[in-house]
Amino acid sequence: MQEQGQKKECFTQSEAPDKLRAGNLQETRKKEIAPRLLGVDQTAIYLGIAAKTIRNRIGLKAKNPFPVKPKRIGGRVLFDKKDLDRFVDSLPTTLDM
Repeated sequence: MQEQGQKKECFTQSEAPDKLRAGNLQETRKKEIAPRLLGVDQTAIYLGIAAKTIRNRIGLKAKNPFPVKPKRIGGRVLFDKKDLDRFVDSLPTTLDM
């Protein structure tokens, strides 16, 4: 509770100090923008499989290659969420078997 004689600082959007507006804007941007490309560990979590399984199956000499081709940017191996979703949607359901 506020004690008598103390004023609570209230700002309108245009009156707010620059630091407050910039901080809120950065937080909002972080929440709104989800990465479209996922690393191997993130992909494993997204699909619910082990990261080692993915790593073993993305090599050029893999006997049973991973069904989704990764994108390679610099030294990073990344998977597109849209490709992963397409792969999951193509899997048969238990009723289709």
